[in-house]
Amino acid sequence: MNYGCDILGPSGQGKSTLLRILSTLESMDGGSLSLHGRLVTSWGPSEWRKKVCYVPQQPIMLPTTVADKLALVSKLHQRSFDKPLAQNLMEQVGLGDLNWSQKTADLSGGQKQRVQESVPEDSLEWTDSSLIEGGMDSYCLH
Repeated sequence: MNYGCDILGPSGQGKSTLLRILSTLESMDGGSLSLHGRLVTSWGPSEWRKKVCYVPQQPIMLPTTVADKLALVSKLHQRSFDKPLAQNLMEQVGLGDLNWSQKTADLSGGQKQRVQESVPEDSLEWTDSSLIEGGMDSYCLH
């Protein structure tokens, strides 16, 4: 079952900061953070990163191909790459016809973000994206 949540608000109100905190890329000033009933402090960094992923507004792309980018998380986690799942995810974000041998540096900003969102992983994903209409920023939890 997939759940979603949007965090809306004007620029500069801390939405990106919240997503970076949830991904443990920034420290909290107070409070606690838990996942599946376990405090974030009880997870090892690599274990947490296997469960939680942050996709920034401007994804950082290594100088590689789309295919290599899609397979990167599987390689880092020493798992087999699920190519049919990646193909399905690419179709879902409107990139089903994208040439996987294309260099990521040649992609548009929107294509880079959608490729990043199509990386197969078994984790929570915090997607930081701008909503053009209405001047509001929108954030999505998958």
